[in-house]
Amino acid sequence: MIVVFATLSAISGVERGIRRLSEFNMLLATALVIFVLFAGPTLFLLNAWTLFFWAWWIAWGPFVGLFLARISRGRTIRQFTIGTLILPLTFMMIWMSIMGNSAIDMVMNGAQEFGELAVETPASSIYIFMQSLPWTGVTTVVVSILALVFFVTSGDSGALVLSNLTSILTDVNHDAPVWMRILWAVIIGLLTLALLMAGGLGALQGTVVIMGLPFSVVLFFMMFGLFSALKTETLKHGMSPMHGMPTAAEGKSLSWRQRLARAMSFPDRKGALKFMDETVRPAMEEIRDELRNKGVAADIQRDKDEPHLSLDVDLGGDGHFTYQVWPRSVPMPAFAIRPHSETSTYYRLEVHLINGGQGYDLMDYGKSQIIEDILDQYERHLAYLQRLREAPGDVSMPGLGDPEKE
Repeated sequence: MIVVFATLSAISGVERGIRRLSEFNMLLATALVIFVLFAGPTLFLLNAWTLFFWAWWIAWGPFVGLFLARISRGRTIRQFTIGTLILPLTFMMIWMSIMGNSAIDMVMNGAQEFGELAVETPASSIYIFMQSLPWTGVTTVVVSILALVFFVTSGDSGALVLSNLTSILTDVNHDAPVWMRILWAVIIGLLTLALLMAGGLGALQGTVVIMGLPFSVVLFFMMFGLFSALKTETLKHGMSPMHGMPTAAEGKSLSWRQRLARAMSFPDRKGALKFMDETVRPAMEEIRDELRNKGVAADIQRDKDEPHLSLDVDLGGDGHFTYQVWPRSVPMPAFAIRPHSETSTYYRLEVHLINGGQGYDLMDYGKSQIIEDILDQYERHLAYLQRLREAPGDVSMPGLGDPEKE
């Protein structure tokens, strides 16, 4: 029967036979699992299953996610995914394979007492396991330090994110006040201590499972928000300036001498800040004054702690446009000529918009070229707003060759 049905399925092809059989089998397997879950020892299965770990990661998801996003600013989505998903997963697979299988091997070779103690007191199982290996004293200290640092990194990220969520941050690059971070760290410690005193580890685990369910709803909203933000960013990158000319950022407006000077220029912080004051700021001021003459509210801001220039344009109900120039310290390339010092870094003047960094440097641009670049980005933003007005809620680009869409 198996051979006959396999032959018929292969004859019918992937889309009909193979796909439908696979879908049928998955539905049947899911139904069987649900039946056993409710017809069998339901409470035992829920407690013994990975429900606690599922709820644990759900509860920590918003905090860890925001913390990782905070420290990963400037990275691409590919880099963020590799750094936060693939590498940790690979490490955990190696850890579980080596540590877990070593413990299983001990039990299979007669260490039944170790297996019983590991089930009764999971928190002490790692120490009991290390007693079977050489250098017990050293490994015990290493395990204790490892556990301590894991708890510290979990607590500090939670306190930092909670303090940022409960504060009004005037600048996204700055964290909440120190006293707010201390307050949340104390609250986390007191709540943990109270739960442990009330019912031990079981009470703490039960609370996490209970709070994990509402946070799962939050995660769905976060996923929807990320999806919408990526669609919006895709649309913004697809917008061209209204006049259709190449932007200054592409280097096409630079003379060959300017391009050569930029290739050989590796300024220090003082030189970058001087260029901002003498060239970038006057360019922004001319744009600001002209916008004000046309009745548009515009202003220039400069942060004292982290010196950067920001041209902010208030567009009323459509929101605002922001063009920022940030001095960024980056590693000096190996081919760089450094006649004055052997410093390992130099400074770039990077352009940042509302949707993040644009990946190019304004250093050694002329004032008129910076004005051109600001106008290009401003027109691109206006084109994006116009696109939203024409098709609200739709961020797909019109298809080529369609007269109605064109």
